Amino acid sequence: MELERVFASGRLAGTLSRFAEERRWLGIATLLVFFSLWQILPFYGVVDRHLFPPPSAVVSDGLLPWLRSTFLSDLLYSLMHWATGLALGFAAGFALGICMGWYRVVDSIFYYLVELVRPIPPIAWIPAMIIWLGIGHTTASAVIFIGAFFPALINCYSGARNVDPVLIDAARVLGTRNLLLKVVIPYATPFILTGLRIAIAACWMCVVAAEMFGTTRYGLGWTLFLAESYGNMALVFAGMITFGVIGLAMDIAFRRFERWVLRWKPLAG
Repeated sequence: MELERVFASGRLAGTLSRFAEERRWLGIATLLVFFSLWQILPFYGVVDRHLFPPPSAVVSDGLLPWLRSTFLSDLLYSLMHWATGLALGFAAGFALGICMGWYRVVDSIFYYLVELVRPIPPIAWIPAMIIWLGIGHTTASAVIFIGAFFPALINCYSGARNVDPVLIDAARVLGTRNLLLKVVIPYATPFILTGLRIAIAACWMCVVAAEMFGTTRYGLGWTLFLAESYGNMALVFAGMITFGVIGLAMDIAFRRFERWVLRWKPLAG
């Protein structure tokens, strides 16, 4: 009876909402404990503060000087590399993945080539990219392109290959002419968005590798490499945290976008 009254009064939605908010606070509390321990352990000599500087030193000796010098230009260059590689890599992976998933002949043509190249890590392409393209923004974006291409391809392939045959038959009965645009891609949208989410994170990690290993002399990764070369651990940790915060912000923003696109799904949130 109590459960029926809860449903009847509409309090269930509010209860679930409050529970979700409490779960978010648990995550925030975990972060507070983590950073508190990080601050305390070097102070009491549990870890070497020169090798593992506390957050206060990371901010004062690493982040603040960086903000006053090259941080903005480094951030803009890294975002440019990330956005260029992501856009081109996802577009190519989307096109080939949908075609391989829907057209069996395309799958037969490209399957072995894709599976031969896919296990090669993006970082392994850096020496070849530098020889082919030289040092510059194009080379960094090309490495990031690879980081986006395969997650997009695999997820789009899975979405197109697993379309419900009942939907295909129903569309044909109703006279739908372009099944690819009218049925396959809409059905595969959750798969496509999953591939995009993975690609966003993979490309952001590739930014670090591409810029640190000499494809360009600009960006957050290049500054991280210089900090390591000079032994500036405060700046090293400032760079690492910057990458983490930006990656977290990207994922939060994308999850909101995904919920909006998939708002027709009962469990999209």
